[in-house]
Amino acid sequence: MSKSPQLPGSAWFLVHCKARQEPRALENLTEQGYVCYLPTINAGKTLSVGTSLANKAERALFPGYLFVCLSPNSNWHSLRCTRGVLRVVGFNNKPYPIENDLIEQIKNRCKGHRALAPGEKVQVRVGLNAGIDAIFLTASGSERAVLLLKLLNQECRLIVSSTTIEPIPFSY
Repeated sequence: MSKSPQLPGSAWFLVHCKARQEPRALENLTEQGYVCYLPTINAGKTLSVGTSLANKAERALFPGYLFVCLSPNSNWHSLRCTRGVLRVVGFNNKPYPIENDLIEQIKNRCKGHRALAPGEKVQVRVGLNAGIDAIFLTASGSERAVLLLKLLNQECRLIVSSTTIEPIPFSY
């Protein structure tokens, strides 16, 4: 479902979905022929599904939202009336297009996202702690990470959003 726009003049738009119905909206929009993209990340949990175990628990990167590619002459009415969809995000009752470059950046980030292992070296990429190198200790819930860092020759624990850290690539 992650095709790039193919028609000249087409653009990506943000669709607000009903609570926890992103997969339903994605399925219904895709069946109608829309090109959609629902960015997901690995939640890092093992879920019990019936009698088997699922090692990867995918969750929406932006809960409640997905992207749809539309040309200006697309049928907006059928999109708005699709099961699972609340509205197309916009301003002054006009859908607001999203840059293709931003969608490509999100796709590239989601491809590289994986669950971190305890002891793995990471770097905080966003926020007040940006640029800090640390050791990943554990996940605290589904949205936070506990890091260990050395500060003034003392080990300190730092809790950050798990979306703000990235593994440091191994170098020789």
